[in-house]
Amino acid sequence: GLRYGVVPNGGAITIGAPTLLNNPGGVAQGAEAFVVVRPGAVLDASGTSATVDLPRKGAAATATTVASNGGSIALNTLMGLYVDGTLRAAAGGPGGLGGTLILTQETPRYANLTVPDDLHRVHELVIGQTYKDSGFSSGPLLVGAGRISVEQIKAGGFDSFTALADLMHFDGSVDLSLGRSISLYHGALTSDGSAMRVRLAAPYVELNAAPYRSLEGAPLYPKAVGPQTTISKLATKASFVVEAGLIDLGQLTLHGVTAKIPTTSVDRVYDEAGFDTAVLTSSGDIRLGGGVTGSRLLDLNAAQLYPFISAIGRVPNYNDITVIKALEKVRIGRTTTDVPAMPYSLYGGVRIWSKEIEQGGILRAPLGLIQLGEASGASRYYDTSIVAEKVTLLPGGVTSVSANGLAIPYGGTIDGLTYLNAGNTIDRRLGSAPSVVLAGKSNDVRAGAIIDLSGGGDVLGSGFVTGRGGSVDVLSTALAN
Repeated sequence: GLRYGVVPNGGAITIGAPTLLNNPGGVAQGAEAFVVVRPGAVLDASGTSATVDLPRKGAAATATTVASNGGSIALNTLMGLYVDGTLRAAAGGPGGLGGTLILTQETPRYANLTVPDDLHRVHELVIGQTYKDSGFSSGPLLVGAGRISVEQIKAGGFDSFTALADLMHFDGSVDLSLGRSISLYHGALTSDGSAMRVRLAAPYVELNAAPYRSLEGAPLYPKAVGPQTTISKLATKASFVVEAGLIDLGQLTLHGVTAKIPTTSVDRVYDEAGFDTAVLTSSGDIRLGGGVTGSRLLDLNAAQLYPFISAIGRVPNYNDITVIKALEKVRIGRTTTDVPAMPYSLYGGVRIWSKEIEQGGILRAPLGLIQLGEASGASRYYDTSIVAEKVTLLPGGVTSVSANGLAIPYGGTIDGLTYLNAGNTIDRRLGSAPSVVLAGKSNDVRAGAIIDLSGGGDVLGSGFVTGRGGSVDVLSTALAN
């Protein structure tokens, strides 16, 4: 008879705690224990393959090999990661996709300072190109220590990599290219200050902030990066490169960090360098969240750039506005000749802080704010603005706050009294008048550059009012008739 069957994807292996990186409580989940994978240990969530006979009309069945995707391996800890064994989640064969590796190195919070000094450590995940012994056998386990290498990720057949840590330190030059996605939740990305190069490449790359939420009172929360971060003064020549089909730029922090964590005797001091230059290139969009800060030079190249944080559903406030900062120069460029369709984004804002700004890309914030340069000092949390000496709009660049051609649903009401969007109450004016601000000491708008302030577009809401048509909203009530 004919061969038939089901070829399932690889399963899920989770050690430590269920994976929850975007925890509404402000802290990712992890076990209050070290996660140790010793040499010779194997965690395998690989896919599989099977040969089945596919019937064909008017012909004999064809023997076909079907391969499934790899599963996921998640190691989630509040203490430390020591990975010397084998992690594997490869595709089952041609046509399948490699699985996902998730490493969570979260920083725990303690209600007071009377915890052992061993817990007074910054949590740091080190990413290297080649495997190095974790140090498990050479001494006591250190809270906050963790290491993974590109060699281990590639050998495991993974096509997706997600990591979370307060500090994410690259040990020399690193080149990580994967077939699906890379997501880094970090307080800051740091380097050794040399002329090293970090390259991340995948169809989808997400760069986001590691959660920060301290306790009230006088807690121990050994974070290097937070509202009162101290930027390191160490010199750096390191470069950071991202190549993707879509980049979600929730937050990217590239400056070095200095931190002092108190103990019962002396402060434990950390000082790490950042990155000098950064180039982010997307063949599709770059969606902007909190923003970018820390490098001397910054290049953002994409089909278009626009803020997505307005999609959170509440009325944006100042800290919702994307801030893009580089110490000396920010350049925005295009990767396509076509003008992409309008993004589904509303009321967002983008501010760019640098001594020199060149805008030659497609930068949009429908019904929002785009400000290029800062004529006077401003601040956002610990970060301070840089007065723009020169702002240049290049030929072919589009700087737009227009919503022309956009029809987007934005919440509604179910009682005629309260207006909601994404579960958030809209109880005040939705932003201010759309505006483009050129705030350099010198502003140069070249021939062929476009500033679009045109009207148009539809922001749509829904509502239901009981009456002769009925007392139940059939669009939101299952099985109503």
